[in-house]
Amino acid sequence: NDSGLLRSGRNATLCSLVSLSVAMAVLWIQLIRCDFSILYVAEHTSLDLPLAYRISALWAGAAGSLLLWLWMQMGFLNSAFFSVKPEKRLFTAYARIISNLVAVFFLLVLVLDKNPFALSEVVPQDGAGLNPLLQHPAMVLHPPLLFVGYAAFAVPFAWAFACFKSVGTLDHPAFVKTARNWALTAWIFLTVG
Repeated sequence: NDSGLLRSGRNATLCSLVSLSVAMAVLWIQLIRCDFSILYVAEHTSLDLPLAYRISALWAGAAGSLLLWLWMQMGFLNSAFFSVKPEKRLFTAYARIISNLVAVFFLLVLVLDKNPFALSEVVPQDGAGLNPLLQHPAMVLHPPLLFVGYAAFAVPFAWAFACFKSVGTLDHPAFVKTARNWALTAWIFLTVG
């Protein structure tokens, strides 16, 4: 019930989205420019790769996929949190707790194991290129659609946690309507993907 802590949690969630947006922009720029000093770029792009596949190289490897997933997840969670009425801020705080813990897990994996910004020990003249199996127009759309679905499921998960924490049941109006809409959205994207 500390308004300072509630503001701090809200600001941390928003700052996380802003930081992830900058990281996404930087990685996409490096992929498009074929900056082979970054290991991820050297492993997934090449100078002769068309622009569409340079852009889609972001989700060609685990590091880029995790970054994309986390970025989308934090975007969806922020939009869900900011659409909640101010009188439900305690409910939102519980949802924010679990969503930020999930984000911390993703960030730890990105920083400690799958760093998309790791530098190449030796900068190659040309990159390895995109896996030939991924060089198909459907692969430009298929993975992002799935990641939208995966990331959108973070909202019902956070809402379910908040319901159990605040009222002890899922029979809560704030949960039912919001979680249903987000779950339907997620399923639509997963189905299309």
